[in-house]
Amino acid sequence: MYDRRSGRPPRDGGRRGPRQWGRGGRDYREDSGAIPALTGLIEFVAYGLVRDVEAVQVREIVRSQAVVYELRVADEDKGRVIGRDGRIAQALRTVMRAAAGESSRRVALDII
Repeated sequence: MYDRRSGRPPRDGGRRGPRQWGRGGRDYREDSGAIPALTGLIEFVAYGLVRDVEAVQVREIVRSQAVVYELRVADEDKGRVIGRDGRIAQALRTVMRAAAGESSRRVALDII
């Protein structure tokens, strides 16, 4: 993102304006409540953490105020997904909230 003539960064610091970014994200308020990208996100992270990939299952439960995602893993892999003092689980919940940011629903993760 440099000026072609001078070879310097642009005056706005390299930030893109709203026209270049396009309109915001999708609005899922009129849908059933589920956020489709989160199921894939949870599976992707879980596959990287566990040894028994075939035992990973993600189920979404739509409630009135929230969407609850249940992550099922093998018993020997629960510690890997939860992490020490629950740090990995908390980080996964934080990423989920960020991914569901524009949705009007709350999201929760249960590790089973």
